[in-house]
Amino acid sequence: MRYRQPYYAQFVYIKAIIQILLDSILYVLNICTILTALWKRPQWYKLTKNLKTVQNNNNIVEKSDRFLFVFYNLIYWGYQIYMTLIFYDIMGVEFLKQFAIEYLQLYGQFIINFTFYVFSKMVLVRYRSLRKNLESQVRLVRKLSSRRVVYSLDHLNRIKYDIYLLKESVDIINNLFGWPVLLTIMFSGLQMLVYMQGIVVGAFNTFDTIIYTVIVMLWHCVITLSNIFLCDSVSSEVNKILSVAYSLDKHSLGDGRNDLTKFIDVVKDNFPTFSAARFFDINRSTIFGIFDATITFLIVMIQFESNRLRTTSSGRNLRRAMDVCVCLSGADGRVVEGRATLFRHHREVSRVRIPGRMGLPWMFVFVFVLWRPEKGGRRRERVGVGSRGKYPGAPPHHIGKKRRKKADRKTYQDHILRQFWTDFSTIVQTPCSCDGTKIYTFLPFERVDHSWGQTLSTNTQPKLVSKFHDLNQFPLQITMFSSDSTHSKSFGGIDAFVLGALAKRLNFDPQMVKTFEEELFGRILSNGTAVGDVVERKVGRFQQ
Repeated sequence: MRYRQPYYAQFVYIKAIIQILLDSILYVLNICTILTALWKRPQWYKLTKNLKTVQNNNNIVEKSDRFLFVFYNLIYWGYQIYMTLIFYDIMGVEFLKQFAIEYLQLYGQFIINFTFYVFSKMVLVRYRSLRKNLESQVRLVRKLSSRRVVYSLDHLNRIKYDIYLLKESVDIINNLFGWPVLLTIMFSGLQMLVYMQGIVVGAFNTFDTIIYTVIVMLWHCVITLSNIFLCDSVSSEVNKILSVAYSLDKHSLGDGRNDLTKFIDVVKDNFPTFSAARFFDINRSTIFGIFDATITFLIVMIQFESNRLRTTSSGRNLRRAMDVCVCLSGADGRVVEGRATLFRHHREVSRVRIPGRMGLPWMFVFVFVLWRPEKGGRRRERVGVGSRGKYPGAPPHHIGKKRRKKADRKTYQDHILRQFWTDFSTIVQTPCSCDGTKIYTFLPFERVDHSWGQTLSTNTQPKLVSKFHDLNQFPLQITMFSSDSTHSKSFGGIDAFVLGALAKRLNFDPQMVKTFEEELFGRILSNGTAVGDVVERKVGRFQQ
């Protein structure tokens, strides 16, 4: 499960532990299934022989479950295909790399559940047949008793033998399916807990993911609860057999009264009980136990999730963690900016994830810098904050004709990114080289020596925009800041082409809003300070 470490790192600790438990349970369940099939063949033979003997003694005609098996298979593979289409669109090939093995693991779990269902149903049918035979004997005794005729209860000996065989069959089922049933109940409970928590905190915020979540929860509920109710029905049938046996005591039985007493003792001593590896008995009270544990853990997980969103290393509020801010600084000095809220959770985590110590999806501010030749053929880097947006201790923000050394550049970026994290709970990624391939990322929860926070630099292709695959026509507000060189009252020129390409590529709905106030944004001031980009976040130009 090491290959899923980045996946686990996205969650708070308690949810990460539950996810690890879920994956571990699936592996153990499949191993247990294989070992049970190979090493316990004598028990399988004994079980089928006992059930066949009772069937022949009572002339039981059983209905085939093959149509039910086909029906369940259609449902299983239907929702698995639906899940694949949803998450492949969100995560791409990475989804298959991480979760393809679960197709076989979950199908193995389904086979175990269905096999347990079939054998439990066979036991139930046989107990029900014994009850009906005993009831027919009671009706006969009642008629003879009204005529003062004593009826022999020799037939009870045959029923006692069948009860012995069925009790032995239940014990064999417990031996074969005890651990698989325990693991299945644990898996279903934890799985429903995870999906319920996701619905409550808004992790599943699209129609497709919500439908998938409901289908999976119903699947696990139906499979698990049907087996629990089936086990409880077996116990209920035996209680009915006892009630029918007690009703015989009202009639004239003569010497047969001793046979009746022995029969009742046999039924009591061989009362069938299904258990999950002897940890607990499986009956209707198990449902309330699962429900109670699920609700309790759900409350705890929601509290952890709330604390995660409220708390940072400096105690600031991070309710904006699901927001994404996109900025584009044009070659003409204009800044196209906007903010997408209620962004697809899975898409954000999988495609825009910055791995940190806690793996939390913090606010990401992406600054895309386009370049153009300056006068004399030289280039200037447009990065930094303006005079109004300067913070205490900020270094000079204009990078002149002379390029900084790589070490100095990284220190410079570390100072800026660290300050923005401390003041605004913001991670900033800034392309800083003219070819647009050097990316600096601040990871606030990386431990370095005796302090927190580390700035990493990576080389990447200049395709940052393509990381946002689809915003699903989200209404993204766009503000244009005019520049003297290409200013026009009617929106057009290179700005229209840039915005149109972005809207088509990212699939969002651009909505133009007025500039908040007339200021000199998106240009280089006379003192050499470049304004725009990061300063918009600093001075609160984004919609809050």
